[in-house]
Amino acid sequence: MAQTPINTNWQDLDEEVQQAQKMLDVMEQQIVRPGHTTKARNKRRRVEPTVKWVERDACGYRIQDNSKPLRRESVPRMPLVPEMQSTARADESCFDPSIKGPSNEEMLDVLRQEMEELISDALLGDPEVRTIPNIASVDWAIRKSKSLERWKELRPDLIQYMLKAENTVQTLCSYCRNKKAVLRCQDCLPKQYYCEDCDLSFHAVFVLHNRDSMVDGFFMPIPPTTVIKFASDGKLIYEEKDCKLPVPVPERICACAAAAAATASIGKWVILITVNGRYSMYLPVLNCTFCGNSWSPNSSDLIQNGYWPASVSYETIYSMDLFYMFEDMKVIAPAMSLQAFTRTLERRTSHFGRVGKICDSTFQRSYLEWNYCRFEIDQLCHVQHFKCPACMPNMLAVSVDGNRKHYRFKKGPHVWFYFAQFPCLFVCLFVCFFYFQVSGKGKCGASQWAAAKESSKKSTSKIDEEGLEVAVCRHGIILKALNMFQGEIFAYPLFLQKEIAVNKVKFFCSDVVCRYWPYLQKVVNVCPELSHLQDMKPFLSIMHAKAHASKCEIKWGGRNQQGAGTTLGEEVEQVNSFLSKTAICLKQMSKSVRTDMLTIQVIGWNGRKRDNMHCALSQRYRKVCDLHGSFMQLF
Repeated sequence: MAQTPINTNWQDLDEEVQQAQKMLDVMEQQIVRPGHTTKARNKRRRVEPTVKWVERDACGYRIQDNSKPLRRESVPRMPLVPEMQSTARADESCFDPSIKGPSNEEMLDVLRQEMEELISDALLGDPEVRTIPNIASVDWAIRKSKSLERWKELRPDLIQYMLKAENTVQTLCSYCRNKKAVLRCQDCLPKQYYCEDCDLSFHAVFVLHNRDSMVDGFFMPIPPTTVIKFASDGKLIYEEKDCKLPVPVPERICACAAAAAATASIGKWVILITVNGRYSMYLPVLNCTFCGNSWSPNSSDLIQNGYWPASVSYETIYSMDLFYMFEDMKVIAPAMSLQAFTRTLERRTSHFGRVGKICDSTFQRSYLEWNYCRFEIDQLCHVQHFKCPACMPNMLAVSVDGNRKHYRFKKGPHVWFYFAQFPCLFVCLFVCFFYFQVSGKGKCGASQWAAAKESSKKSTSKIDEEGLEVAVCRHGIILKALNMFQGEIFAYPLFLQKEIAVNKVKFFCSDVVCRYWPYLQKVVNVCPELSHLQDMKPFLSIMHAKAHASKCEIKWGGRNQQGAGTTLGEEVEQVNSFLSKTAICLKQMSKSVRTDMLTIQVIGWNGRKRDNMHCALSQRYRKVCDLHGSFMQLF
């Protein structure tokens, strides 16, 4: 089998390196010549003085020696290694130090340099040698550049493929195989081409498919209410038809003996909105010709088949799949607004050849009703959305912090669903009681860290809620939250601490716990019934401790707390990053809608954390094992 060019180049390079190595060995042997011992050569070696004179200027400062050493290129080079044959029989006089010219040590350095240049030239000069296999698997920049090069090479072909895909080929119907196809339905792949008769019979059932007409020589999207037929002159024309909402109909609607006594017809006109946009549909109706009974789908029939009414009159119907999609997007991309989502649905409507607008307020109201019904079902099933399965029943640490970005401007009154999740009245009464009883200080030492205080006044602007105060466990699960109406004062974390005390929390983490804990001691003196809150240990967050005074970091810092383990106390910052994104769309909402939407997003956040809990715990366990192993190696 013939060798490839890259293998031949590597073999030649290997032979040259071996010859150079042999030459180096011979020259090193010739440096110490016979009859000249190493001891004698050391005696003739010049002894360098141990005392060096230092030059100084007029002021007495030392003058630095900035002289550069001689460049190695000034030394004359020896011939290349492949040209020197039979080095073992070379004349010893060429290495005699008495001969004028470079010394043997200098010639060795020159030879090493030439060998390195030879290797580098071989690697950089030959493109076949330079292509080292599997180098892209370890270098991200090479993988990225190669990927861009491949896309650039493929781009002209992709353009040709796209142009070819828009070409309407003359083909037969994929079902009857007798008539010429007049339209295409990519939802029916692999059999996507239909004649006018097969399309009318097949898509009378699958009315939500997106079809493209091929009558005019190009693909044109048409709505489900449009069909293609032959006119009297033999030309293809478009006609309108009535589409029924795809719901199953009962076989019998009455006790009449005749099974075929019921006749189907169209009923009320409704608007159906799915992930593909808006559709114009009719509710199906069955009428008995003998007894006169009729049947039409009600709320139960619609919900069982994946639809949700937008109103009690069923004029607009939403697909539940659309609600699931909107809920996931509000958790993954919390800054996306409802208006942007509905405009996207309108664009998809026009993209598939349909027309119509989508009402934002109707969609929002229907979505909140659907989500609250799901929440009530979860309550019946004892699903705990605001509890961490890894921390229960006894929690190690809870982190509390405020978020001032979640302010809201004053709006009109509204009816809310999730009132109990963000209590307002109880918090206001609690804050008003302690506001005039106990005062606190929010600045730590000489630093400018003033994250929380007790003397804050309510804003005089048009802002109603001024932010959120949240309590988070070590695993990022949001346990409790409340609206702040008077700035970030100590009474808000006090209320949260009182609420989470039933979980037997060991450490209470905060970024200003050095000032909050003396405030708590004053509160206990006023209200002894809150003395059990002092059973928790104060924990100053690891990162925020760097901004405090040194003595504060030593006394309250989490690194010095026995039993805290690898707790950071900064878990609430990850939640605040998520909540700050949600605040973009909540500033102009009403009080109730803001509370409901925020609760839905928090439930979605906790659900995502709960689903990934096994991965997070395994990664933490591995990290702790590595830290323990490195610690044991030190001792």
